[in-house]
Amino acid sequence: MTASLNYFMVNSVKQHTIAIKSSNLIASARLVAAECSTYLGENNDYVALIGEEYSKKYRSRILVFDNNRIAVADSFNDSNIVGRQLQYAELLSALKGQSNSDVHKLPSGEWVMYATSPVISGGSIIGAVLISDDADHIFDLLVDIRVRILWLSLISLAAVSALGFWLTAKVTKPIIEVSRAANLVKQGELGLQVDIHTKDEVGRLASSFNAMSNRLNQVEQNRKKFFHNSSHELKTPLASAILLTDSMLYDIEKGHQPRYDFLNDIKDQLQRMEKLVQDLGTLALFDNSQNALVDVVELDCICKKVVATVKPMCKEKNLQLSLDIQPDVNYKVTGNADGLTDALLNLVENAVKYTPGGGKVAVLLEKNANDIGIRITDNGIGIPADDLDQVFERFYRVDKARSREQGGSGLGLSISREIIQAHGGHIKIASVYGKGTVVNIHLRALSEG
Repeated sequence: MTASLNYFMVNSVKQHTIAIKSSNLIASARLVAAECSTYLGENNDYVALIGEEYSKKYRSRILVFDNNRIAVADSFNDSNIVGRQLQYAELLSALKGQSNSDVHKLPSGEWVMYATSPVISGGSIIGAVLISDDADHIFDLLVDIRVRILWLSLISLAAVSALGFWLTAKVTKPIIEVSRAANLVKQGELGLQVDIHTKDEVGRLASSFNAMSNRLNQVEQNRKKFFHNSSHELKTPLASAILLTDSMLYDIEKGHQPRYDFLNDIKDQLQRMEKLVQDLGTLALFDNSQNALVDVVELDCICKKVVATVKPMCKEKNLQLSLDIQPDVNYKVTGNADGLTDALLNLVENAVKYTPGGGKVAVLLEKNANDIGIRITDNGIGIPADDLDQVFERFYRVDKARSREQGGSGLGLSISREIIQAHGGHIKIASVYGKGTVVNIHLRALSEG
C-alpha cells in the first residue's frame, strides 16, 4: 500500500508539473509565433532577431521553421540546424494547426521539453515555432519527493500513510490549481490569476503564471483595440472615396462631365489612407525592437532640417519660429536618422498646427554631460489636464473633429514615443490648456572616446 501511495503521489506531481510547464511553454510559443507571423518568409533575419530576443527572455532555445519544416532561425545559431528539414513530432503537429508539447530524454541523459505553435498569417499556416527548455528540474523534484517519502516510510507505516495524504494535499492542491488555471487560459480566459503566495518552487511558478496571464491579456486587449481603431481610421477615408467615386460614375452615366473637385477630394482621401498606412508601418518597425540603430546621427543637422521643413507652414500662419543650438558641441547619437527625423518632425508639426496665427514655436537643442536634450515649446492652444496622460496612446485625439480636419490620424505622438524609446531615450509633455505646450526629449550622447 505504501508503495502504491508513493507511486501515486510521485506520478501525480509529475503529471501536473509537466502539464503546467507544457501550458506555459505553449503559451510562450504562441506569443513568439504571433510576433513572427508578419515577417516569416519576408524578413527571416528579423525573425532570427525575434527568436534571440525571446530566447534571452525565456532562457530557452527557440527555433522557427517554414511550412516545409526547414529551420530558418535558431536562437543558438547552430549552423547544423539552420537550413535543415527536421521531423519532430511536435513540429509536424504544429504545421497541421495544433500546438503540442512533450518531454524527451537526450542521448546525454538530460531531459528537455519541446513545445510548438503554428505561425499563422492571413488565415494560413506559414510555419511553426519550437521552444526547447530544460526539464531536468521536474525529475529532480520527483527524486527529492521519493527520498522524502522513503525516509518517512521507514519511521512508521502509519505515520507515512497519514503524512503521505497530508503531503498529497499540500503539494498537489496548488499545482492542480495552477494546472486548472493554465488550462482555462489555454482555452481563452486570459488574465486569470491563481491565489498562491508560498515562497517555494510552486509559489514562484504561480507568480510567473500570473505575470504571464496578465501579459497575455494585455497583449490581447491592445491587439483588439489597435485593430479596431486602425480599421475604423481606414474605413472613414475609404467610404468617402467610394461615395465620391459613385457620384462621378453617376454623372458619367448621365452624360455629365465628372466634377474636378470630386477628383481632388478622392485624392485627399487616398493620401490620408496612404499616410495612415505609412504611420502603421513606422510603428511596426520601431515597436519593441532595436531596428537598424547603427548610424551615427547628428541631432543638430536633424533639428535644422526639421525647422527648414516647417518654415513655410509657419510663414503661412504668421508664426515666429526659432532654433537655438549651443555652438561647438558634439550632438552625435547612435540610431536611425530617418526615424529620429520623423519623430521630431511629428512633434514640431504638432506645435505649428495647434498654435494660432501670430504665436511662437521654439526648438532648443542642448547637451549636459552624456545627455542630449531637445525642447519644443509653443504658446498654442495647449492640452487639457485630463488628456495629458493619454496623448501617447495610439489613435488618441484631444480634439477629434479638429484633428481629422487637419489630417491627423492620432498616431503622431505614439510614433514619436516609440522611436525615442527605441533609441533608449524618453519623452515628456507638459501643457497648460489655453497657454501652450512644452515637449522634452532626452537621448544618450555618443561617447566621444
